[in-house]
Amino acid sequence: MQSLRSIPITELAGQPVVSIVDYLTHEGRQRSDILRFDLADGGRVMLRPSGTEPKLKVYIEVIDPPNDEVIDGLAEAVRVLLS
Repeated sequence: MQSLRSIPITELAGQPVVSIVDYLTHEGRQRSDILRFDLADGGRVMLRPSGTEPKLKVYIEVIDPPNDEVIDGLAEAVRVLLS
């Protein structure tokens, strides 16, 4: 998670990242080891470590995709992000 915090991510799946929320330092909420990337098209990608295993969990929210290319693009972006 620390290395993900140090990467200036500006785009995922061809969509500009319009904001990044780090719930570890975010004011007004319970602190948690979660990163949220809000995309220009309204989509969202959230990453957090597993509580029981040495792996990351990825949550992808897509707003009414017109076709599977959007989901495929997000999946590829997550693969690149975690490699």
